[in-house]
Amino acid sequence: MTATERRTDSRTSFPPSSRPAIAHSGKVFNVLDMSKTGLSFAAPSKSPFAVGDKFSGMLILHGGVRRPIMGCVVRVNRKCVALRLLRPLGLVSPETARVE
Repeated sequence: MTATERRTDSRTSFPPSSRPAIAHSGKVFNVLDMSKTGLSFAAPSKSPFAVGDKFSGMLILHGGVRRPIMGCVVRVNRKCVALRLLRPLGLVSPETARVE
């Protein structure tokens, strides 16, 4: 079973000019895509994250709306870190999630 087949929720991807962000431990990361139950964000060149790590941070959405998030790291590669969220985000669309 591939990662795509395991996903139960559709993901919304964001162009670079309108990506939400995640604030975590004093750093801010660009969100690449998200669904109700997970998201991925751009990884730093030397990622401090490992599969299985607990993650908590602040999701920064359109208009400065902030939502605390908690989850578990499920994938790390050169380009991104993927999280499975402990609590669903609810409705996710490009219009409500983009950052101005």
